[in-house]
Amino acid sequence: MLNTLSSSGSLQKILSQFKAPVDYCFGYGSGVFSQGLKSETRKRQIDIVFGVKNAKAWHSINVEQYPEHYSFLKYFGPSAIANVQNRFGAGVYYNPFTEINGHTVKYGVVETNVLKQDLEEWKTLYLAGRMHKPIVVVKKNSEIAEAQKRNLMSALSCALLLLPSADALSVDNGATSSITSFTELDLYMKVASVSYLGDVRMAFAEHPKKVFNIVDNQFALFRELYSPFYEKAGIVTIKEDGIRTLQKTKTNEQLVKELPLKFRSMILSVNSTRILPLQVSKAVAEVVRRSSFSQSLKGILTAGPQRSIEYAIHKLKKRYIH
Repeated sequence: MLNTLSSSGSLQKILSQFKAPVDYCFGYGSGVFSQGLKSETRKRQIDIVFGVKNAKAWHSINVEQYPEHYSFLKYFGPSAIANVQNRFGAGVYYNPFTEINGHTVKYGVVETNVLKQDLEEWKTLYLAGRMHKPIVVVKKNSEIAEAQKRNLMSALSCALLLLPSADALSVDNGATSSITSFTELDLYMKVASVSYLGDVRMAFAEHPKKVFNIVDNQFALFRELYSPFYEKAGIVTIKEDGIRTLQKTKTNEQLVKELPLKFRSMILSVNSTRILPLQVSKAVAEVVRRSSFSQSLKGILTAGPQRSIEYAIHKLKKRYIH
């Protein structure tokens, strides 16, 4: 794939260092894809996620192999680790700043049923949001692949609903349709921004141009990811000159039906005759804010105080040194 900083082969080698069985695996973030930052000249931490069948069984094996990867929670045993993973935050357990096969790696562990649920229902939008952007699939899983298709279609529909619709017109049945045109860059910026709406870290610990840097440096990958869904989403190309100019042909009422049921009900619960971008962004932000806050707090337990401070410094450097 284009613009990868860590090749699929490198990620495969990292995965091969783990004895505990993994059902699905993907890499993401600035350690895998360029975000165009000067800080990337330094050694990058690689973000990778393992989908596993049973968290307790997985951690039981992994704690024995890599005890140094874990915080004080390892002294309470794999049951405690699994409980912290599944009962708090977004159902993901991260071990940051580990050294594996010559790389600095932050790896997350999630049960595959939890990941599948987030992709299909946007329960937390934590991993589903990360998978709105380009990823490198290191180990495939057919069920996750199908759920990911639904996740991408939901993300595209959500982005279309978030685009400005100042020219919205009333049609015969009272629904709204927009004649506003937009570019692919506009569309992918909205797609990439969905999972950051309401994210508590965006206020102080993320680079202010994070969304633009992601899209600008991975534009071809976004096109590869989302153009197969254009027809289903009702997107038509009206101008073709490098970055395409697009229009949406579906009404907002039609597009909202492509979102997970929970989000549909949250948006439609607002007493309004029209579906507006503000309604959609509020619904997304409500879920993202809750999961990002609780997951950040959980990180202090799972990483331990020292590595939590190190991780915070790492994020602040990416924000302010560029």
